[in-house]
Amino acid sequence: MTIDWEYFFPDVHFNFESLTTRNFYSIKSDDFKKIQTENGYWCPQKDFEFHLHKLKVDPKYFDEKNIGLFPKDFSKPLYSIQRFEEARVELLNRIRIIDGEGIVGYDEDNFEELQTFKIILEGIDKVVEVDKGTIGCSENKYHIRTKRNLISCHRFNAIYILYDWLLSLYPVGGYKNNWQIFAYGISEYNDTFSYVDTFLHNVDFPIPGVLNLNLDINSDKTYPRTKTAFDVREYLKEWNPFIEDNGVNILQEITQKMIDDGYSGKGTQIWTTGVEYTGEYLDGKRHGQGTMNFASGNKYEGEWKSDERNGEGTFTFADGRMFVGEFKGDKMHGQGTFTWANGDKYVGKFKDSKMHGLGTFTWANGHEYVGDHKDGKKHGQGIFTYADGTIKKGLWENDEFLEE
Repeated sequence: MTIDWEYFFPDVHFNFESLTTRNFYSIKSDDFKKIQTENGYWCPQKDFEFHLHKLKVDPKYFDEKNIGLFPKDFSKPLYSIQRFEEARVELLNRIRIIDGEGIVGYDEDNFEELQTFKIILEGIDKVVEVDKGTIGCSENKYHIRTKRNLISCHRFNAIYILYDWLLSLYPVGGYKNNWQIFAYGISEYNDTFSYVDTFLHNVDFPIPGVLNLNLDINSDKTYPRTKTAFDVREYLKEWNPFIEDNGVNILQEITQKMIDDGYSGKGTQIWTTGVEYTGEYLDGKRHGQGTMNFASGNKYEGEWKSDERNGEGTFTFADGRMFVGEFKGDKMHGQGTFTWANGDKYVGKFKDSKMHGLGTFTWANGHEYVGDHKDGKKHGQGIFTYADGTIKKGLWENDEFLEE
């Protein structure tokens, strides 16, 4: 179903104190000039255009010969990037950000009125140049037609490309309250819809996000949904899988309430015991890539599943020991390499965090054992070679050599 959404953007203030956390200074110096005015001030219009240029679909992905470059589970490669690129080109040509006129409060710390901006979604009818071989006609042109501040939505809504940028800027409304965008829509069947999106980034919701609330006059029930900055980026990646992960303003402190509510996304959780985790969550549990620092000085970096270390990872002990390999159920399990601070090293199979199965143990003094292990000990067939070349080959049990 196609819906023509008309948007209403109140004047907005960008929280410049929070802009310092936006990875501004990771931008290359040449690129940084692209988001500044001639006087060296940050320019939201240029910043928005710079952001959209980073989201541009590479022309090679429109060539059917390169469909193999898409993820194997991606079901609609050419249609999705066609729709995404049309939406990106449309916003790039229609969004205008100018100085605002509204009164949004006074900055008591700096003794000045808060600077505001007005977002305009221009109603245009024009032909724009596009990249060769992507969208448009044989002349590499794409025609944009619209009236008022409308965005036509069919399965994919271009407004989320704008939101992806806005959520990196901490937009606030009057007197630093939450900023809201209103939308009114009419479908091809003359059905009417309306909703309000509220941008959240306060104490109760420390991660930038958008609270969507449908306004249905025929029902006394509403079902609010919240998309974090991470969720918005993941939604865009469903249409353009080649977008890089957006680490900006996502790694914020996770509260216990967010965990209890089943938070999914990225963040940092700190316990009173001194343990700290930074990484991915799914349904309120550590799940995906993440790093945990323990109060003891130990550290784990790698994969998680349902709050447990699961998959490939690296565990570094405070005393200098290190394990690199596979984990299961929070334990070293599978193939891995364990090194000791004194230079000893084991490469082989593990079970329940113990050497178990075929492996090679090399001592710093030159000794070496190649063979079977059980519960952390030499057990089964194995060959022990001393540093002087002497060899013991045969059956071992609980670290004791029995017979050749």
